[in-house]
Amino acid sequence: MGLHQKALDRLNELICFVDQNAKIIFANKAVERFGVSRKDAIGKEVISIFPFLEKDIQKIFSREIKNNKWISYKGEKYYMSIESSILEKNVAMLVIRDMTQFKTNEKKLKEIKKLYEKILEIAHEGIYIENEDGEIVFANNAFSRMVGYSVDELVGRRIEDILRSNETKKVGNGKYEMKIYTKDGYSKILLASSHSFKDRDFIGRINLSLDITDKKKREEKLKILTEKERNFRLKTAHYFFNPLAIAKGYMGLMAEEMEGGEREKVLKAIHAISRVENVIKNFVTRGEIAE
Repeated sequence: MGLHQKALDRLNELICFVDQNAKIIFANKAVERFGVSRKDAIGKEVISIFPFLEKDIQKIFSREIKNNKWISYKGEKYYMSIESSILEKNVAMLVIRDMTQFKTNEKKLKEIKKLYEKILEIAHEGIYIENEDGEIVFANNAFSRMVGYSVDELVGRRIEDILRSNETKKVGNGKYEMKIYTKDGYSKILLASSHSFKDRDFIGRINLSLDITDKKKREEKLKILTEKERNFRLKTAHYFFNPLAIAKGYMGLMAEEMEGGEREKVLKAIHAISRVENVIKNFVTRGEIAE
């Protein structure tokens, strides 16, 4: 066995040399994957073994063939890459690659890609992806609505140039609050997170954003109301505590000068005032009307 044949036998592709009568004069070991021994293949017409080449074989000596197609072979479907080149006047070379698995994987990847794109599009969170230069390469509809710019207006630009965002506040767990300005000039607060990734040669960052503007407004209103309530309680306590403290002071002096049952009555009154003070204190500190 010559070195050239050994080398060709190592290839996954089926290599056939065909004469001007479309008969096989050489086939490498890969022919056995088609259920034909090399010995049986030699001297046979190509289309008697590979009927799917009937249309291609007619052109083999007139021009080079380069064709990818689905074929039916022995009841099974295969995706084949078929190429030919003329080696000599009466000899042509056929190269046949089984690309079925590649095509199947490619189809699955496309389906997965479509699924991910659908998920990104229907997500409530605003999502945009930046490349290593900080340019937006993808933005979903939720983010587009959030910032008032169309997807076409966002893609190819830097986020800070569009949204004029310069106020950020970390809130933990890799998240931060970001104040931005929409296309119409309205200010919004977004709860955002960023995750860097590397996919083969692509380095970028995926960003998730949630519009919390209304939530922050409610929190601010609640904060103001809470502060007002606190001030009201303090003022209320001041108006009550001062007179009660004065009354307790005078009654204490009176009790020191009294004896017997009259003194006992005054002490009970002082105790009652102390209970009122406890109620006021609980109302101020905990908002509860209790001792």
